[in-house]
Amino acid sequence: MDTTQANRTSDAIHEVYEQFSDVLKRQAEQIENLSQSVKSLQTGQQQLEEAASYLLAPLERSLTCDGGTSVLSPSGMLASVRRLAAATHLGQLFDALAEQSAHLGVRAAVFDVRGRAAWGASASGFDAEFDTNGLRALVVPLNQEGPFRQVFESAEAVEARPADLGEDGHVRAKLSPPANARILLVPVRSADSVVAVLYAETGEKRDPALIDSLKVLAEFAGGQIDRMMMASRRLAAIDGAPVNEEARRRSEQADRDEAVTAEPEFAAGPEIPEVAASESAAGAAEVIVPTEEEEKIHRDARRFSKLLVSEIELYNRSGVEEGRRNRDLYHRLKKDIDRSRETYEKRFAHTVAKQFDYFHEEVVKTLAGSDPTLLGSGYPGPSV
Repeated sequence: MDTTQANRTSDAIHEVYEQFSDVLKRQAEQIENLSQSVKSLQTGQQQLEEAASYLLAPLERSLTCDGGTSVLSPSGMLASVRRLAAATHLGQLFDALAEQSAHLGVRAAVFDVRGRAAWGASASGFDAEFDTNGLRALVVPLNQEGPFRQVFESAEAVEARPADLGEDGHVRAKLSPPANARILLVPVRSADSVVAVLYAETGEKRDPALIDSLKVLAEFAGGQIDRMMMASRRLAAIDGAPVNEEARRRSEQADRDEAVTAEPEFAAGPEIPEVAASESAAGAAEVIVPTEEEEKIHRDARRFSKLLVSEIELYNRSGVEEGRRNRDLYHRLKKDIDRSRETYEKRFAHTVAKQFDYFHEEVVKTLAGSDPTLLGSGYPGPSV
């Protein structure tokens, strides 16, 4: 090898080394930032717990009797808060919220808000014969009058009686609250929106301390959702792909809901083909059967598009509602839609999935409710 060629080789190797070093350095910085954020969250939680213990110590002593600790005492509440803070995904959090509410001596259920409906998600404190699976099939429309709609629109707790459920009578039939029971509905707020509703039967007499305790649990549950979202976004910055656990769960739940209602996977556009036809050199139709790997790519593309669009909907609830009303969704959500499309195409534009624009199909279905005119005249449409 002559000197000139050796120098070129050396320079090329050095350039690759420098680029590789830069990538590693950036990843190290991102990981360090994530680590610092996690430490900051842990420190903040510890300081909050210490402050609560110090400030509420007199109340702790007044609520302790016969050597025991009241469930309404600060130590009992802190134990419940720690349980909520240990949740790593939304299903686990809803279970913890229902369980810790039941520890306060109430029958509790958590309803997951998706779009304009609240879906039964978790329950605790009911009889052993209570049908938990039946709860998950319980849907409360939020566009009809009733306390559920009131708590969703006001983002404030609502006190009611069983008779007040009105058109939400199927909730009364499922949960069977005593006729003279008091019902408390508490919003779980995250990202400036109501993402869930805590239902609790608080007894025959109004108990302000119990009501406040349930509000505290719901508030911490919303804060934990915010923390999970932040951690998810930080992790997404490291691996280059959005990973939001709530969006992922909602996407998977949508799959289950569609299986129950037998709706088509997409209102517009074709399904993943079992076979595809192409013209051979002789002009005859040639049937091409997708391989197992190709089918998997199509499935992954559909799921990934669901995840991306679910995340757009999650972080832009008010924008989605206003965009639908004003028929200008794309104008309002352009930045998020374009960024998510870019992420989708980076992963699937050079695969067999490019035959169909699954991202466009999901935007139309989820954001526009299967009505593409709601996206507005500025929407560029599908890429294929």
